[in-house]
Amino acid sequence: MTEEPRRPRPHRILLVEDDPDDYVLLRDVLEDLGSGRYELTWVSTYEAGLEQIQLGAHDACLLDYRLGAHDGLEILRKAKTADLHMPIIFMTGYGDYQVDVEAMRMGAADYLVKGDISPQLL
Repeated sequence: MTEEPRRPRPHRILLVEDDPDDYVLLRDVLEDLGSGRYELTWVSTYEAGLEQIQLGAHDACLLDYRLGAHDGLEILRKAKTADLHMPIIFMTGYGDYQVDVEAMRMGAADYLVKGDISPQLL
């Protein structure tokens, strides 16, 4: 009896994004990278994002800057204070260069401009 090769575990990606359209776009980009390679968890609020990050169940996080009354910088600050080590990639709109620089200073692994996200870039 031949044993079937094990499929590698998919990369678990957390998306903290309050815009359902951006979620759909990102989901489609990840699907273009290969079905089964990524497992995307989407939460749409600051509170749910912070909770998921603190659980530490994901391999990486894509974090939106604008989250209702809060912003992603607050989550970055709390993740750094809690000494969490999951790579967090900050996402902003066009023209938010200063925000991107601040996010990198606060420990973001990288930043992406939402309108430029492509399979090749990810």
